[in-house]
Amino acid sequence: MDKKFIELLQMLTEKHGRDILLDEKMCRRILSDYARGEFSNEIRLLSAALDAGIPYEINSTKNINSSKSELVDALKEISSIQYDRAVSIIEILASILRDDSPLPEQQDISDILPKAIDLFRKKDYQNAYNLFKIAHDIEPHNAEIQFFIGKCRVFCVGDYRDAFQWYTKAAEQNHKDAQFSIGLCYDFGDGVTKDKYLAVEWYKKAADQNHPTAQYNLGSSYENGEGVEKDFSKAIEWYKKSAINGEPLAQNRLGNLFASGSGVPYITFDPIKAVEWFTKAAMQGLALAQRNLGRCYAQGFGTNLDNYKAQEWYKKAADQGDEFARSQLNG
Repeated sequence: MDKKFIELLQMLTEKHGRDILLDEKMCRRILSDYARGEFSNEIRLLSAALDAGIPYEINSTKNINSSKSELVDALKEISSIQYDRAVSIIEILASILRDDSPLPEQQDISDILPKAIDLFRKKDYQNAYNLFKIAHDIEPHNAEIQFFIGKCRVFCVGDYRDAFQWYTKAAEQNHKDAQFSIGLCYDFGDGVTKDKYLAVEWYKKAADQNHPTAQYNLGSSYENGEGVEKDFSKAIEWYKKSAINGEPLAQNRLGNLFASGSGVPYITFDPIKAVEWFTKAAMQGLALAQRNLGRCYAQGFGTNLDNYKAQEWYKKAADQGDEFARSQLNG
């Protein structure tokens, strides 16, 4: 629900009664008395609702849903507000004028936010977005909410440009996931002009806060000289931090470096450590690591030769689409 709008209606109905909303001339006169106060934006919305005839439409019909879309369009056209806020305002007015029920209770952010995050994790992005927007009305400067609204804008409609704006709001409050997301936007040119240097800058901000994937991406940037001068020692440093923090891509990369000996002098050739790192990444479901671990068991590299385990890990990788692993399966 729209918190400030409800507060305005509470003030009006307590002072002047519910019928004031149906007396257009009186309502406009009273609103003008408050126009310069703390409810200026909400008064603009209620005035737009009066212009659209919304209170009268609501009061004259028993089925608010039948005319809701037309009312939403009218309110949006006059006030340039978003769809979900227009619907919220209509439902608040309907609650007051049609049903004569109490004003809606404000929802607590501690109830809304966990539900929204749960829906997001279940990939129900549209419903998650709707809840995050309600949460944002309650706490507009909450960085976690801002970040998730940005993510929803990507998953719902693929709007990276708008998502970038939301990430920026959260990143300015030192939100590490938002900082990492900005890095990705610059890295791949999503919603902004591609800029590897700015990508590294934002990865570094998140990496300094122990964001595992940002640490891995920063290591990769140093290894490949993308957005920063090539520096293999720094690459290894960030790969190790990332791997210790649980990032499977970094764990697999360390496994490769130990297996090949290409990390000398920073990492020595060590098949046993290679298997240890491949195992950590494979246990987290990384197909590439599962394939590498299968090959280690198949060749007895860094571990005992074990064709059963080799097939087991090849099967896991193959089930995720790894073609090499599929080609190694028996039968």
